[in-house]
Parts: sequence; C-alpha cells; structure tokens
Amino acid sequence: QKIEWINMHKRKYQGGIILCSGRDINSWGLGFGTMLDHPQGKKVFAEVVVVQHCPLVQRDALVNYARHEDKLKCTILHLQKEEMANGVANALEAAIGRQDRHHLDIPVVIVASGGRKGLNPSYIKMMKETRAIQCILYNSCSTKSLEKDMTDLMDGRNGYIIDEFRSYDFFGGTNHSASILRLIRRPKTLVIPIGPAGVGKSTMVRTIHEMNPDKYVTFQRDAVFASLRKKGLSMMRSKRICHDKLLDFLRGNASQNGNKNISTDRDDALVRIVDSTNGNIGARKLYIQENQPQLVILVELRLPSDDKDKILNMLLDRTRNRLKGGDANHPSFPDTVEAQKEKHQSILKGVEYPT
Repeated sequence: QKIEWINMHKRKYQGGIILCSGRDINSWGLGFGTMLDHPQGKKVFAEVVVVQHCPLVQRDALVNYARHEDKLKCTILHLQKEEMANGVANALEAAIGRQDRHHLDIPVVIVASGGRKGLNPSYIKMMKETRAIQCILYNSCSTKSLEKDMTDLMDGRNGYIIDEFRSYDFFGGTNHSASILRLIRRPKTLVIPIGPAGVGKSTMVRTIHEMNPDKYVTFQRDAVFASLRKKGLSMMRSKRICHDKLLDFLRGNASQNGNKNISTDRDDALVRIVDSTNGNIGARKLYIQENQPQLVILVELRLPSDDKDKILNMLLDRTRNRLKGGDANHPSFPDTVEAQKEKHQSILKGVEYPT
C-alpha cells in the first residue's frame, strides 16, 4: 500500500528525500530508496535518511546499506528517542543542502512506525515544523498510540490531515489490527456557515475556535459591526469598515475579527471561518475569490422543520434575547417582536443554499 501511495505522487516526490524510522528501516529505506519512476528510469528519491534507537537494527543497517551503496545514498542515524528530533532535523537539512535544486523545492516523505507507545512528542514537533515534509506514511499496530499521534500531528497551525487510511486484520480472533495512513499538510481552508439568524452559526463557530485558537481563526461579522457602532460610527460607515476588515481577514492580512496584531497571519495552514448569514451566492464567491483556498467547506444550518410558521416561531424564540432589554442587543437587528418577525422573513426569503 505504501508503494502504491508513493507511485501515485512520484512526480511530486521526484528528487526528494525519504526519511524512515522504526525497526523496519532496512526494508523501508532500501525498498523505497531504490524505487524508480518507471522501469529503467530515474530513482524517485535522491537520498535516504534512516534513524533507529536500537543498536541491533542500526548494526544491520550499516551492513545492508554498505552492500547497496552503489544503488542509493543513505545517512544512517543511531539516536535515542530524546535525540531523534534534533538529529533528524540536522540530517535532513544536510541532505537537502546536497541537492542541486532550491531547498524550498525539495520534498521530504516520512515513513514512520508509531509502535505501542507512539512517537516521541519532540519528533512529532519536528515533523510539523519542518516545512519541507510534505507527506507522512504512518504505520500503526496500536489504536491507543494511533489516536494519540494523530491528535498531535493534526493539531495546531502546522498540522496535517489524513488523506488515505487502510486497516488490516492481521490478528484474527483478537481486538488488535494494523493500520497505515497517508498524511499530508492541511490545505488552506475556508469555512462558510450558511443559515438565518438564530440557527446556531455563532455558537458553532465559537465552539470550534475555542477548541484550538491557533488553528481556527474566525471573523464574527456581527461582533465587528457592533464594536464599530458602539464607537459612534454611522450605520453606513460601520458597514463599509466591517466589509474592509472582512476582506483583510480573507486575504490573510489580518487574523481574529480583522485584527492586525499577529505577525504570522499569512500562515496558509490556518482554517478561516466567516461567521455571518452568508446566504448570498455572490458574496460567497467573493469570499472564495479573495481567500483563494485549497479547500472550501460550506456548512448548511437549517431548522428541523419544513413548516414556515414553525421555523419562524423557532427563530423568534432563539433571538428573544435580542429584544429591547435583552442581554444580546444587536445594533442591526430589531428589538421588537414584530420587527424581528419581518427581519426573519426577509432573511429566510433571501438565503440561497448550495444546490
């Protein structure tokens, strides 16, 4: 399966570095390191780096790679777990520096085994912070360590996503299974919730952001607009400034709610979420055009009913705290029941859900 995944993307990995860790560094490094892009063709990987903390495996590696030194160039590392992150990072930097291409164009593919206890946290940190690493082929024999490692690898702004997954029942009659996963860098992502006021968009967005503020940044249009109005700005000027802040957010020139006080806002690994009704197709197209994401997630939020009167009453009940004297007074949302009713009807009529 690993060979199939590498072959699927061999053009992307051509001339790159493959890093193997775990007890299988001999078969992995020799096998993947000598792969050709086609019969009698060029090797997919320019160099191999292997690392292991077991002295017996390392001794085998010295013999095996010396025997095949005419077929591949390999760096063999024998490091304790706490030394692996720095040692491997230095070896990768050296291997990349030996290539004839610009260092930013040289991809690194990792083949790793999680084992029973999972990968060392410092090793996972290195894999996330080394930008040349494009793909991780992860081998698992323990669901416990698999869960831990996947949580750590997918977390934060430099995280990965699971692109492919296979699980095999090699241990019939037991609760154990073996799994392999293909992880790639998380793509630049834009999330656009769609739905009327009171349907739960802000609650969803706030919950996601609070799960991991370093990964999920949001633009809460109502909150930004409210803050401008509280400064005494007119309705029209507040709308214009709010829109400009939203565009800055989408272009990566600003982070949470359009603030420009973070130097790393242009990090494409962030997931940006626009909290608004987002019912207009034209507006959604503009957001995508300005953000240029690799992945767009449209989230439809609807109330569980097809009865228009029931939907209206449910929305009125949910926006009751926006009435005059409520605890969520809104600068652009009516504060009387009748006016709210008209506002809800207008929004429901205008929401264009994706077809």
